[in-house]
Amino acid sequence: MFGKFPQFQKPRRFSLNSEGMHFESEDARGDYKWSIFSRIVETPEVFIFVQTTRSSTYVPKRCLRKPDDILILRQLIRENFRGRRRLRRD
Repeated sequence: MFGKFPQFQKPRRFSLNSEGMHFESEDARGDYKWSIFSRIVETPEVFIFVQTTRSSTYVPKRCLRKPDDILILRQLIRENFRGRRRLRRD
C-alpha cells in the first residue's frame, strides 16, 4: 500500500490525550474525539484505531519514542475509550 500511494510515505505526527487524537501531515490535519472510533486493536506491531469497516488509522509501535510509551498509550485508551478494544497485556 505504501509503495502504491506515495502520500502514505510522507511523515506524519500523531498525539493522543484524554480528548482524543490529533493528526498532522504535509497534506492533512485533523482532530478526532475518542467517540469517532468504533474499536481499537493492538497487534504486536501496531495500534489500529478503527473508524468504519473501510477507514482506520494505524499507529506503528516502532514510531513511539520509548518502550514505556506503549504502556502509557494502553492506559490512555483504557481510561478514555468506551468502545470495543483488544489490547495486549505484555
